[in-house]
Amino acid sequence: MNSNWYQLRWVVLNRDNFTCQYCGRKAPDVMLQVDHKVSRADGGSDELNNLVTACIACNIGKGQESLGIPRDDDYNQRRTSKDANNRMGKSVMNYLRTSPEGATGTQIARALGYDRANVARILSTSPLLKKRREKNSVYYLFV
Repeated sequence: MNSNWYQLRWVVLNRDNFTCQYCGRKAPDVMLQVDHKVSRADGGSDELNNLVTACIACNIGKGQESLGIPRDDDYNQRRTSKDANNRMGKSVMNYLRTSPEGATGTQIARALGYDRANVARILSTSPLLKKRREKNSVYYLFV
């Protein structure tokens, strides 16, 4: 590693919004590292376009194998997808703000036209929500 590694590491983490580019998990929920798209052993460099943010599990788990590391055009597409996820999260929160009784994940997904799994991921990771259990359902309330 060169002497500017810590500065370069900060630039990469900040560029990637402190989010693992493989699985989407964010700090502070996971510890993040900077990964080389093409390993230095395979001739990769410490250039900014060869570095990506990865959580420890993804970085260690991939070992020498590829996890579908994005090329530059794929990376831009992934960032666009991440923006869409942020918009989805905001839509879910706005829906819950206007639902004083709360709603189940299925109700939210149907009302907004989103995939149930994506809504569940948003609901399970948001610190702004409170869960209320009724019979066999879990209702989410905006706090």
